[in-house]
Amino acid sequence: SFIYRGMYIILIIKMSQPVLEWDKMVHKNVRTIDKQDAGIVIATASDKITVNSEGSKQQYELPKTNVERFNGSEVFLNIPHAELSNYELKK
Repeated sequence: SFIYRGMYIILIIKMSQPVLEWDKMVHKNVRTIDKQDAGIVIATASDKITVNSEGSKQQYELPKTNVERFNGSEVFLNIPHAELSNYELKK
């Protein structure tokens, strides 16, 4: 029981670490806080990331403050899928 709790605490701490290497998230999948697929990161800038939805139907420019975490293979946002339209770039 004690060992399990210790590993669980370490896992939470690791998942909560801030994103340090933003460029490594390019071409990675993006999920919203409600676990919906948002698309793929196509670019990062000093204060934002650009995400293309599946099939490149929409493109979003999100502030980096909307990124909750990055686990090396997926980017997790701190907003629900319904709020993505607030960041949609008009073509």
